[in-house]
Amino acid sequence: MVCIIMKTLILLALACTSLAAAPKDQTDHADPSDLPALLRDALFEEEATRDLTKAAAGYESLLEKWNAQRPLAAAALYRLAEVRRKQDRKDDAIKLYLRLVTEFADQDPHARLSRENLTALGAKEPAPGTPAAPAVSDEEAAALARVQKLAVESPDLLIGAEFTDACGTGWLSVVQFLISKNAANTAAGLQEAARGGHLAVVRELLSLKLPVEQLNAGLRRAVENSRLAVLKLLLESGASPDDPDSDSSPLTAAIQNGRKEITDLLLTHKVSVNPQKAKISPLFAAAYSGDASIVKRLLALGADAKRGSVGSSVKPAAGTFVDPLGFTGSTPLHAAAWAGSVECITLLLKAGADVNAANDRGWPPLHVCAEVGRVEAIECLLAAGAKPDGNPDYT
Repeated sequence: MVCIIMKTLILLALACTSLAAAPKDQTDHADPSDLPALLRDALFEEEATRDLTKAAAGYESLLEKWNAQRPLAAAALYRLAEVRRKQDRKDDAIKLYLRLVTEFADQDPHARLSRENLTALGAKEPAPGTPAAPAVSDEEAAALARVQKLAVESPDLLIGAEFTDACGTGWLSVVQFLISKNAANTAAGLQEAARGGHLAVVRELLSLKLPVEQLNAGLRRAVENSRLAVLKLLLESGASPDDPDSDSSPLTAAIQNGRKEITDLLLTHKVSVNPQKAKISPLFAAAYSGDASIVKRLLALGADAKRGSVGSSVKPAAGTFVDPLGFTGSTPLHAAAWAGSVECITLLLKAGADVNAANDRGWPPLHVCAEVGRVEAIECLLAAGAKPDGNPDYT
């Protein structure tokens, strides 16, 4: 072990000496302080000047310099692990050795020595492809120290916002500690973790075997915030793609957000295309977006082309803008008329949509078209038998 330490120190000394003695262009190649400047310059070329050739050259240079630092980074990480081991901080040493064999598996002798030390400490080496444990930030370490102190001095104060804040920030170590102290509000915590896309925290919470109602609420937050990886995990863990306890459909939210991959995932899991409690149907959202491909797909799955939305029944104040789609009874055809999508209108009419169906304020699809000046859509509706008369409430 003494020989290994001496060899490491000699290698580090030689590396530092060569960096100090190298010409300017060589020291630039190995100076980690250049990396933020290179990233800034490359981003400027990409986004401001639109010179993609220079941007690519900048990114390649940054990666080259970063790769040049890997041997030194592996050596420093190994020495830190050794220090923790000598301090009898076994768990910390194991985490550092694991990080080294995961992130610097190609950096021998330090990767090889780390594997040997893991074996000696009774820890298992991670399987190939296992992601590295996320590094703990200074802020997370400070938060963990704060709750640990609170657990000793005022344990009653642990139950509160600490857990949900940690979940929403992705501080896994804080979450784990509070769970161990029975100070976990898992219902709120899962929603915050899903909202922020903190997969490790979500996985930790799911290990507690949460009730399906909490899973469904977390799924809703994942969809609303376009967290695909979290959504996959929740579905695999038993969450319902329909979220039956809510009046908002996850499928509707995915379509409204324009997230095709989330829409596809929900449909793959047999989500209902006619959710009974949803105020706005997925088909209405698809028609409103003017996306004929989704409209066609939903109709093929049995979506109801005649179903009206549940909107406001309150008459707007005089002189305020009147949204003709904001009232109960607006159908997907109203939404397609608003979007001016002739293709969506045609698909809905073929599926049995009523061309003259009026919502609760008396607005038929044709009047919605006229309100927003969709000429081609007006012609399409008139050709399908829309009546130009009627008495919509414009107030």
